[in-house]
Amino acid sequence: MCWRTSYARVEALERRSRTLLIGIDGPGGSGKSTLARELAGLLDDATIIEFDDFYRSADERRLRSRGDADEIGGDFDWPRVLRSGTQPLAVNEAARYQRYDWDRDQLAEWHVVAPGGVVIVEGNYSTRDELRVYYDLTIWVDAPYDVRLRRGVERDGEVSRARWVNEWMPQEERLYRCVSAGRTRRHCHRRRRSNPRARPPEGAQPGMKANT
Repeated sequence: MCWRTSYARVEALERRSRTLLIGIDGPGGSGKSTLARELAGLLDDATIIEFDDFYRSADERRLRSRGDADEIGGDFDWPRVLRSGTQPLAVNEAARYQRYDWDRDQLAEWHVVAPGGVVIVEGNYSTRDELRVYYDLTIWVDAPYDVRLRRGVERDGEVSRARWVNEWMPQEERLYRCVSAGRTRRHCHRRRRSNPRARPPEGAQPGMKANT
């Protein structure tokens, strides 16, 4: 079934509340943000909540690293997504959250998303077990290692290459190889692979990234 046909069926999906909640997950550079924008553009009254807006500040990440918090993907404040995003919308209340400013490393302006219409939550770890139960539709997006790395560096600049290769991609690989990650992929209702004919470079290990 082509994706445009799939889009036409999305709004007809049975929803558990006034808001049709969609989660789009997958490794960094796989095309999640692109798909979310395409989907929002084809649907009426669609809003995108970016998981990147819930990244933890450097101080929070340091505090977690000093403790026993070795949670994969824990640099993203998924409990904040839960309590200020998916949970309120699931009971027909507005989502209210502050966007994380990556340049200033601090929380910035507030965003309010009224219940109703379609809300797309997109980003790495967005369909983890604790959040998946709130979605009416989940989509997994993937792409080969070299494609994802190239896209990430093109977007974030050459200065980001080391973090992609040594930090973000290995951390995602840890998650997606574990049992819970297997559930994440298997439990998604739809899967999409971009540029499937591309191949990882010689000697490269498959990996993924922490912000789309």
